[in-house]
Amino acid sequence: MKLPTSIENILNENIVENARLELKKNWNPEPILHTICAFANDIDNWGGGYRMNYEAEIQDLKLPLIQNYLYEIKSDLLEESEKMDFIDLCKSMRIVDGTPECMKPLNVGLMFFNDDPQKFFPYSQIEVVDLRNGPEGDDMTERIFRGPIDSMIKSALTYISNILIEEKILKVDGQAEAIRFFNYPYQAIEEALVNAVYHRGYDVREPVEVRIMEDRIHIVS
Repeated sequence: MKLPTSIENILNENIVENARLELKKNWNPEPILHTICAFANDIDNWGGGYRMNYEAEIQDLKLPLIQNYLYEIKSDLLEESEKMDFIDLCKSMRIVDGTPECMKPLNVGLMFFNDDPQKFFPYSQIEVVDLRNGPEGDDMTERIFRGPIDSMIKSALTYISNILIEEKILKVDGQAEAIRFFNYPYQAIEEALVNAVYHRGYDVREPVEVRIMEDRIHIVS
């Protein structure tokens, strides 16, 4: 059976850790055993994602969003999705559950593959607040990002990158190549925001908030 992921991506590319993937620098049996136990116990609250949502219907899962996701992760399941029965496709991705008479989407499926998951999970959004001119500054700005969880994260990261991250170039005497560095490492912001969104409790009706200060960033989840 084809998997809704790509092993090649995990092995060869820069993959951000998430609630189902943790990267280890080397083999050390004790911490790896702890990680396996943690995933097995599901202490990061993703168990809620794998509960049936009785307020939703199978039609609330959108095939174009599913196929776009499979395309982005280079899954072999994409080709099969063109001819598979929709419920069989959803079962293979573990985003539905139930009996044939009462098949329902799982919460995780609605978060990823519904155009407006906020109607099922109020305030499951990212709010980026620019406070670099002070909390009462006239130039304080706020942007709210909603939508499927993966596209919401990407949009918020793009916005943060555009308004915040700057490259500095330092020329060194006697050295042909300049030193390039950034005021904030994008990868660190990406991982922090992804973790904040994936590991939050969706039973709490509060957004993930990114507060940009003059000298720091706060990510509150």
